[in-house]
Amino acid sequence: MEDSEKQPRGNREILTTDEEFVTYCRTLAAEEGLSGFAEILVGDAPVEVQDISGNINRVRRLSFGASPDTRSPSLVIKHVPSGGALERYPQIIFPEDRLRYEAHFYEQVDRAASTDLPALKGFVPAVLHDDPDREILVLQDLAPDRPMEAAALEGIELSPHFFETLGRSIGSLHDWSRRQVLPARLVSNPSAEANRPYVLTLCLQEPEAIRSVWMGKGGEPDRVLLQERFLATYGARVLARGEVMARRFKDDPSPVMTHGDLHGESLFVRPGDHPTVIDAELCDQGAGWFDAGMCLAHLLMLSRALERSMHGAAFLRAYLKFARPKEPSRLASDALIMAGLEMVRRIIGAANAPFVEGAELRWQLLEEAARMVLAPGQTELYQEVLS
Repeated sequence: MEDSEKQPRGNREILTTDEEFVTYCRTLAAEEGLSGFAEILVGDAPVEVQDISGNINRVRRLSFGASPDTRSPSLVIKHVPSGGALERYPQIIFPEDRLRYEAHFYEQVDRAASTDLPALKGFVPAVLHDDPDREILVLQDLAPDRPMEAAALEGIELSPHFFETLGRSIGSLHDWSRRQVLPARLVSNPSAEANRPYVLTLCLQEPEAIRSVWMGKGGEPDRVLLQERFLATYGARVLARGEVMARRFKDDPSPVMTHGDLHGESLFVRPGDHPTVIDAELCDQGAGWFDAGMCLAHLLMLSRALERSMHGAAFLRAYLKFARPKEPSRLASDALIMAGLEMVRRIIGAANAPFVEGAELRWQLLEEAARMVLAPGQTELYQEVLS
């Protein structure tokens, strides 16, 4: 990190080193208490720190002294880098208050689980401490539960029931939130607004700028060729559809509370085929197809990469059933369009899907994505889901 990163911005403390994360937790435990961890943190007990940062925030897992034969107590600390820079793409700046929205999202899911939707208990991690002044969120660690993507890539066979439960959970949460008066914090999230162009349009609208982002991370020459080929073949038509969807997100006549970043690393698999979602800093109020389509895209890409079903149809069918839309066929169509746009941006956009390897597979997925965006009702998946 540069020296400037280590200086507070305004009155906000910036954590950069593992030692600073540990010191923060020890101070927190000593001064305010930290449920379940105070006795462990106070003193000089050994602490193992693991960097588990994603694209957006600086994240550390802290595990506290236990024997090699037993699981160490652990927690997760999320922290917004200086100035709101994204952790993995520091040239991209989002608002610094994005963890406030994540905390509010978890609060609303807990409220739903404790009132109308008991099946959502455990659908989000517990918040152990919320520190708005420092833009820090301390959360329950879900380990040893695995992210869906990691589990699939390790050869763990995920049952259709898991994906049906995932669709039911997201759909029922959307349906519940549609009938609530959401806190102002969840009605309009500036970080989510800043992110949506990266999902829906920018990889086609500003291809050279996006290319500079991933080339700076060691992007392969084959990806450049794929980008150019897709732009020449489908670019203008897919971009036009992406621009329409970008406008429609906030204009949806029946808006819901969206998570905003449902992919294979933000979905965890718990025992009993129960899903948990993390990383909700891009939550917002808007169209439900955004969540359903983004999640579907990752199931489809994993299916092709692993050559085995990740049960995308079962997921979408369950989502539609429990979201209870007035026009299921319209929502299914929109979810497929969104899935196609998400696949495009994960292959030739700033944030990639590293498990999709090889130019041939990537092009096949790009062609499949274009068909979903341009003619969703003609796809086999659409017919299967609505049959």
